[in-house]
Parts: sequence; C-alpha cells; structure tokens
Amino acid sequence: EKIKLFLISDKELTDIKTLTNSTVALKSSYDASMKVCAIARHPLLEASLPVEAELLPVWSEQTTTFGDNMENIMSTSFSLVGDVRNPQQTLYREIFVNGSKILGIEFDQFTGKETFFDIDKLPLLTISYDPAGLPLLYTPYNGANSLNITYDHFNRIDSWKWGLSELKYSYDRHGLLSEVTSPLDGTQIYAYDDTNMLAKITLASQRSYSLSYDDNGGLRHVTLPSGTKHSFSLQPTLGFLRATYTPPGSNKSYLQHFTNSGRLLQTIFPGEGARIVYRYYDNGKLKEVIHGDGKTFYQYSETSGLPSQVNHVEQELEYRWDYQYTGGLLMEERIDFGAKTGLSNAKFTYDYDNNYRLITAQGRIGGQNLPQHGLGYNYKTGSLEMLGPFKIIKLRINETNVYDGTALFSSTVNSRLLETRLALTIHGMEVFRMEFSHDVHGRISQTRTYTKNVGVNTYTNVKNYTWDCDGQLLGVEAQEPWGFRYDDNGNMLSLTYRGNTIPMEYNSMDRIIKFGEGQYKYDSRGLVIQNAREEKFHYNSKGLLVRATKRGRFDVRYFYDHMDRLSARKDNFGNVTQFFYNNGLSPREVSQIYSPRDGKLMSLIYDNRGHLVYAQVYRHKYYVATDQCGTPIMIFNQYGEGIREIMRSPYGHIVYDSNPYLYLPIDFCGGILDQVTSLVHMKNGKVYDPLIGQWMSPLWENIPERIPTPTHLHLYRFNGNDPINVELDRTRPEDHLDWLKKIGFDLKNLAPQLYPDDLPGGTMPPFLSHPPTFWNPSKNGLSSQLNMQQSSVEIHSGFLSHLNSRRMLTAGELSVFSKSALKTNVIDLVPKKIGSASDPPFGRGILVSQTESGQAIVSSVPAANAIYRDVYTSVFNRSYLLPFTFIVHSAQQDAFHFVKDETWKANDDKGQLKRLQGQVNTTFHEISKENGSGTNYFDVKIHGSNVVINLRYGTTVEKEKQRLLHHAKLSVIRKAWHKEKECYKSGFTGSIDWSVSELEELSKVGYVSNYEGEYIHDVQQYPELAEDPYNIKFVKKQVESSKKRRRKREVRKSCRDHWWFTFSQAC
Repeated sequence: EKIKLFLISDKELTDIKTLTNSTVALKSSYDASMKVCAIARHPLLEASLPVEAELLPVWSEQTTTFGDNMENIMSTSFSLVGDVRNPQQTLYREIFVNGSKILGIEFDQFTGKETFFDIDKLPLLTISYDPAGLPLLYTPYNGANSLNITYDHFNRIDSWKWGLSELKYSYDRHGLLSEVTSPLDGTQIYAYDDTNMLAKITLASQRSYSLSYDDNGGLRHVTLPSGTKHSFSLQPTLGFLRATYTPPGSNKSYLQHFTNSGRLLQTIFPGEGARIVYRYYDNGKLKEVIHGDGKTFYQYSETSGLPSQVNHVEQELEYRWDYQYTGGLLMEERIDFGAKTGLSNAKFTYDYDNNYRLITAQGRIGGQNLPQHGLGYNYKTGSLEMLGPFKIIKLRINETNVYDGTALFSSTVNSRLLETRLALTIHGMEVFRMEFSHDVHGRISQTRTYTKNVGVNTYTNVKNYTWDCDGQLLGVEAQEPWGFRYDDNGNMLSLTYRGNTIPMEYNSMDRIIKFGEGQYKYDSRGLVIQNAREEKFHYNSKGLLVRATKRGRFDVRYFYDHMDRLSARKDNFGNVTQFFYNNGLSPREVSQIYSPRDGKLMSLIYDNRGHLVYAQVYRHKYYVATDQCGTPIMIFNQYGEGIREIMRSPYGHIVYDSNPYLYLPIDFCGGILDQVTSLVHMKNGKVYDPLIGQWMSPLWENIPERIPTPTHLHLYRFNGNDPINVELDRTRPEDHLDWLKKIGFDLKNLAPQLYPDDLPGGTMPPFLSHPPTFWNPSKNGLSSQLNMQQSSVEIHSGFLSHLNSRRMLTAGELSVFSKSALKTNVIDLVPKKIGSASDPPFGRGILVSQTESGQAIVSSVPAANAIYRDVYTSVFNRSYLLPFTFIVHSAQQDAFHFVKDETWKANDDKGQLKRLQGQVNTTFHEISKENGSGTNYFDVKIHGSNVVINLRYGTTVEKEKQRLLHHAKLSVIRKAWHKEKECYKSGFTGSIDWSVSELEELSKVGYVSNYEGEYIHDVQQYPELAEDPYNIKFVKKQVESSKKRRRKREVRKSCRDHWWFTFSQAC
C-alpha cells in the first residue's frame, strides 16, 4: 500500500487506498467496492514515444462489487487499424464487460469519422466531424434518417435537417440566438436587453412573453401576453435563503426556505399558511417531513448509511416501510399498515444479475403470493427481451413484438423513429390496429383505428388533427368532430362537440370559473374545490386531493404514501382499493391493485414502452390495446373477444364506455381513473380533470425550466394544449448517447460502470430525492444558483482530487470529441439565476452570524453602507437571535426576533436607530410587565419589504420564545376556526362531524363554544408549524380535573398508538 485514507461520516466508514502499482481501491460503508487499474498502453503514444507509453499506462480496467459479492469487470483495449507509420491513424477501442465485448468505437483521423460497433462488429452509428470537432452528420444503420447539421462562420448551429423535419437558426450581432424558423410553423423570435439577457420571446402566432431581471442579472418576472406576471425572487437572509414564486394575477406567493447548500427547509403555500417542514440529519440526509396532517420519519442504517425504514403517520393512514439492502442493492421492502387502517400489508423481494440489473421481482400482498415477474435482457443491445410472461422480439429492424403465446403486440417505427403502427393479434387473428401519420415536426396529424370482434365485421375510425403554429390542438375531424379555441395566455375559451359549443370564462389568474352554466370554485391556494358538476373537493396541507363528495351521490377519500403516490382509495359504500408500485425503473407505475375486503388482486404488466398490455385477476386474463400515450382503448379477454371499448375526447374525457363494470382504472396517459369523479391521478402526483383538460391544482413546480417553451407556462393547462403528443420524444438526438438510446441500444444495461452516478448506492432512491421546488434543484443549471451562495474559497482533499482523475471514462466521454467547457450553449434558454426582490435584512454587505450560545455577531465588508454598518453593529452585536422565524403578513415577510436581557442600553440603541430614519421604517414601543413589577420591556421593530426585525429588551430567549408561541396559538386558532367555517360553507362536514346546533353556532359566531383548538404536532419541537391552521385539531372542552387525566393518557398513548415507534425521536 502506498496511501490509505478513511472517510468517516457518523458511523459510516469508507476505505480508500492507492497501491504501489498505482491501482486505486475503494470500499464503501455499504460493503460495495471498486478497483481501478492502469494496464493498457495507448497505441498512439506507443508508436511515437514508446518509453513514455510504458511509464504512463491508460486507466483500462475497473472492477466493482455490489449486492451479494456480485462482481462486474469493465475493461478497455486499444489498437490501431492499418499502417502504424501513417501520420493520421485509425484508432479502435473495445469495451469488455465480464470478459464479453459489448461495444467497439473506431475513429479515423483522416476522414474525421467515428463509428460505434456492436458485439459482432456490425456498425450502429457513424458520426462525421468537421476539423473543429463539431458533428456534421449522424448516420444510423437501422434504417433511420441521417441527421445533417450545418454551422455558420462562428461554429454556431445554422440549421439541422432530419428526414422531413428541419429548423433554421439565426443570431444577432452579439452571437445570441435571435430566430428559430420552421417551414411549417413559421418563426419564433428572441430579443435581448442591453446586458444581453433574454428579454422577449415572440411565438410564431405573435404572442409574446417578456422577461425582466434585477441588477445582477437574476430573473424576476415573466410577463404573459395578457400583461400578468410570473414573479420570482431568491435572496440570502438570516440563516437561510428565501425563495418566492408569485403566480400571474395573484398577490400571494409560494415561499420556500433553503439552507445555503440548497436543502429545502420549508415550503409555505399561498393563502391559509399551510406548510411543509423538512428536517435533516447532520450528514445532510432527509430526516423528517412534517405537515399539519401528518409526519414522515426516515431512518438509515448506522453503518451503511442507506435507508432502512420510513414511518408515515396521518390521521387515517399509518405504516412502516422497511428496506433491506445488500451491498448497495435493494433486496427487500416490506410495508406494514397500522391495524386501524383496514389496509393489507405487503412484501416485495428482488434479485439482480452481475450487471446490477433487476432480473426477478416477487412478493406477497395480504397473504396472497404474487406471480413471479422475471426480466431478461438482450446480450447484444441490453434492451429488455423478457417481461414476466412476455418475450420481446425484433423480427425486423423497425418492428418490435411483445408475445406471450396467446397475444402478440407489435409496434412499428418509421425512418424518423416515430411510431406509425400499433397492432394486437390474439390466437393468430388481428383484433386491433392503430396507424399514425405525422407532420414535419413529428406531431400526429392522423390516426386510423381498425377493430375486429370475433364473428363481427371490422370497423374503422379515422381522426384528423389540426394544430396552430404554436402546437396547440385546434380541432379533430372525425365521425364526432371536436373544436377548441384559446386566448393568448393559453386558456381554452370554448370547446365544440357534435355542433354544440360550450363557452368558458376565466379570472385574472387564468383560472376557469365557468364551464357552460356550471361554476368552478377555488380555495386560497388555487386548488379547485368545486367543479361545474357541483362536486366538492378537499385537500390536505400538502395540496393533495384527499376527499371528493357530491351530496346523495358519493363520498370518496384518497390516501398517499411518502412519495405522494396514490396508496389507497375508500368510498362511502365501504369499498377499499390499494395501489402498489414495485417497478424500481418506473417508481410511479402501478404494479398491483388490491381489494383487502374480498382479497381481489389485479396484477398489471407494461411493455417496453411503459404502456399497459396485460392485467390478470384470479384466472381471468385481459389484454389491453392502448394508443400512442398509453391510454387504453380496447380490452380483450384471452379468447380474443372485445369485452370493453372506451371512446374519449381529445383531452381524455370518456364519452362512451361499453362495459364500465369491468374494473381497470389505468386510463388517460397511464394515470389512475376514478370512475365516480371522472378525475385521473397522473404519474406526476397531480390530479387531472379530462373534461376541461386542466390540472386540479396549479403546476407551480419547475416554472423557470418551462420558460424556453412558453406554451407550457400555464399553471393549469395540460401539456401546452397538446393532449395528443404527450411524452412523445419528437426532439432530435443531441449526441451519441441519444442516438444509441433511440436506435434501441441500452448502454447502461450492458455496461453499468459507464454510468457511475447510477450505480447502486450512488444516488438516493427516488423517495428520498429533493422535495418539489419552483425550480428543480437536481438540475445543474438552476441548482448552481444555490451553490453559488457558498463560500468562494473551499478546501478539497488533494488525495481525493487525485483519485477522481484516476478512473475510466463515463458514457458521455466515449466520443472522441468532448463538449467545450468554455463555450456556452446559446440555444439553452433556461434561466441560470433567480433574481432578488430586495436587499438582505440589514442591507448589502452586512452579515449576521451566531455563536454556539446563540449570540449574534454582526460583521460587514468595506463596501457596506457606513451608517447601516455602524447602527446595526452597535445595536445587534451580542444580542441573542431566536432559533426560528415566523412568517407574517400573509407569508410576504419573514419575522426575525432578537432579545437583550438588559434594558439599560435601550435608550442608547434608540438614539443609534434614529440615524436610520428616512431610510428604514423603525418603530419603538415600551410595554409594561404583566405583574407591574420591575423595569418595562422595550420593543424595536425594523420593517423591510420582505422582512420584519424585532428586538426586545428585558427578557430571555426562552421567555420570548414562549411568548411568541402563545400569541401564535391564539392567532392560528382564529385561522383554524375561519378555515372550518369556510369548509362548512363549501359543503364539507369539516374536521369534525358537527351537530346541527354546533354548525349553526359556527356559521353565526365563527366558532363552537364547547370546543377548543389544540396543536397536532408539538410546536416546541416544530415552531415553524405554530402558525399553520392545518396543525390544529378541535377537541371538546373538559373540566380541569379530567383535563389533567387526559393529558397523562395522551402522553402515554401518543407513543403506544403507533406500534412501530421504538425509537425516542418519534415520540
């Protein structure tokens, strides 16, 4: 051994060492290991400098071990093709995994061509480069069209052409993208301000969207064609970063607090103040997610650091989810529901091969064993060739067949790699076929559906689709035609069906308020609480739909897991349905549907595209024919008989269902349909109303990422008013990885080590990924805004940096030419920075830090305002900062509280603060002590645009904390009674089944006198929830003696009720 290093995080131990032959070895805390060796000599270096080639071998063999000692060895060999003496050589590289060749790459220096070969040395793809290393031509060998790219004199993309698709780019005199021209849709124009920031996007329809920035180039507003704005702000404040997003037409914001390293601390929704609080362990891993309705507690293995248990508690849903890992691979998960939930437990186990690919999944739900689900992979391409009972066969280069011995699903693509034909054959008879025609941009322009029943004639249904130049669906010509009209913001103004036109009306916030004669109503968060059919909807504090009712018709409740996936549905008839998800590659795909009352289990199987093909209930087998986005159209039994046919509007509303009693809830675009409400729970966790093509709750997450496609900026409209081409990949491939994926070559399945970030244990499982924010922190472009807040001087281990360079190439680095690190992509228009609405609390350049005892230390930079610096340093130095903040004035301002235990300095400080008058709004108060003894309190308040700073003299941190929490409770109980009253007015029973007399009192005086409010979560532990009305429950007032008894019972009961809580933190 040459050098050895231990990385210790809590009890997690990572062992890294370099050996004398320069081999690097690493053993992780979860018993996985990696070894990298430099063995091969590079032939180009060997030909010119043989001694140096011997001294500088290439990193060419890498071995990883995961799971139960499953070893994966990846190696690279190099050779020269042809005469070694030629000045320009042809270099050939081969990549081997576990001794088998999986990929060959040949680069000809003379012609500038790079070719990728498969295991049999058959070419897959050739890329032709110009002398500057820019790709000019991509030529696939599977019959697909070649992609031609041209450049201007400055090596910027001038145009590209791929089959019938083509786009032309123009640039302004500063080299910034100014126009994108399409032969079909016209020209999209980009304009910039004086600082070369994108200032305006004008679509081909002449709708324009304006962008404005702060002085530092951070995005502040996106102005819509109607003049309303999306507004953003991100600014450092005391101890965290404050981010706000204000939707168009609204004066209420989504507010989020982040740590300086970018971890989300809390989300506060506009309106009533509902919030979600996130807590972390010292090592940065997510520990708790707490909101008014519930709490999720995460535990990790002490030694491996991998998740071991998730405990989830809500009012009517409690479960413990256990995870068991071996060597970084998830081997088993077990879900145990609380006894009172009436839900059945489940257990799933997984097996892997030595490429760390899932090969079998099996399990048990409610005592019933699931059929074993096996997965198989093609040794040449890495693509799936077995899915449960189905085999996946490619008889022709452009056709894929999925076959189980009874049914055959076939899918055909054209030279643009777009699906042109889907067919289902059962027992040798074609019972369903759907054909597609596309326009030059790959949008579907026509569908032809042929269906045949046993002993019944075939019939054909042809639909022609028309689009505007912005890609919005205008109409469908068919036997039953549809027409749609939109305003400039993308709101649907009317829909026409069978000659009947239904008008719609919207408010200034782009929310639909009238559909025909029916009304839509919203709560203060912008969630739909009543639709045109007068159905009522109720949401939890996370904004998830938890109840849907219609008087005399139905009352449905929904329950969600910690990933916000629909976990269970219960209705007023006693029906209970559970949904299980155990596809690790697609964690939001429903795998099993179970009814615990009658033990009815439905197992679902999806094809290689992620579309449902098969459902089994008991011994009944159903084959499902879906359209281009996975929406079921026809269902057949195992004899080929069509037993259910469903017709929908273009936006997914069912207009005809031949057999609604056959229960199969997978519906529009693979979402979960509730037949009672006609709403669809979609895979993104939102609920969709297919009648009007809108989300029930605003799609406020990741708004900045949608700016380059302004038609997708609407918070409620579905997919930019294109319900036909949902999730269809119509974009041109960007690089060799995109091409290999499009032509069906799954490199990750063949060589997992080429994707180091996706190796087991390399990334957190999806349920622990970042919570939603209005930009996605996992995207590098926008998370850099958070990371930039860190110190500009960082200390890194030289040894670890040395190790980082000693590794084999990743998949993105396989191509000879890498992307320039200096040149920016001017076609990437996603904002890189969010602007700031105002200065930090004490002004620019003034920093407040804390000692371990909580004392504030005010420091500054020389450029800070001299008066601010003197005043704030004098007044706030050595005061104590309370360890939490309140959100005041409808979540528009953060309130910080400082205390000084002595009062004698109050007059001096008052004199200092008067120096700020005219610049800062400052108020002074003197408050008498309650018992009249001792010196009075003195209060100072400094009001900023986004902040209120409070300083109180004559008290301690603990006393001030209790005083603030006391006032917060009085305030929040008032809010909770108001919420309860509004709930009753909206047609819901409320949080308690009130009697008639109690409801009368509630509507008259605003509260029920024999009830009082109590916190659900302890605000001493979670002070952030002190002002959240969702954190209040109403309990009957009791006489003093019984109150004490009840308190004692509750202390014992709170831990006893949740039978799995063996650890003290949760109690």
